[in-house]
Amino acid sequence: MTSTSETGHAKNVANFEDLISFCTGYGTAYNPTKNSIKTVAMNTLFTTARNSLQTVKTTKTAYDNATNAREIAFANLKKFSTRIVNALEATDATKQTVDDAKTINRKIQGKRADNKKTNTPETTQGEPVPGAEILIEQEQKNISVSQQSYDSLIDNFSKLIISVSAEPLYIPNETDLKVTALNTLLTVSALPTPS
Repeated sequence: MTSTSETGHAKNVANFEDLISFCTGYGTAYNPTKNSIKTVAMNTLFTTARNSLQTVKTTKTAYDNATNAREIAFANLKKFSTRIVNALEATDATKQTVDDAKTINRKIQGKRADNKKTNTPETTQGEPVPGAEILIEQEQKNISVSQQSYDSLIDNFSKLIISVSAEPLYIPNETDLKVTALNTLLTVSALPTPS
């Protein structure tokens, strides 16, 4: 059976306030010898707890605002990285240089280099082999290589900038794709630098 009672820090503080109220209601009959459970000490503790709850709310709001800003900053990173690679590919840069940039972009996109596809083995009559689904399922279990954490995205974006910076033929017409704009975006603007 599930519990129907409320829980949490706010409820604990409210219940503690009720306890203090009961103790205060006893008047002079409530006179413990232990200092930590006297009404003065409990009122001090209650005030501290209430202030701590308020601090948590304020801090949580600041944290939420920061994570929201980070999420917004990273929202277009994948499309933007593809634009950088396309601008590089539009130059006379070597195939190897473009392939290196594509590899970095693939990491930013969170894709594998070898999109493994398996076909279900069939019998001579075109029917699937019994139990083949289990074998295919076992073959398809791969270790994740997506590197989609914010730190990994920043690191890979930095590698992409270094890659295009090293290519003297990378001189895009679009202002936001120029190397100086990319470095500014990485260091000053929306994307925080890796720690």
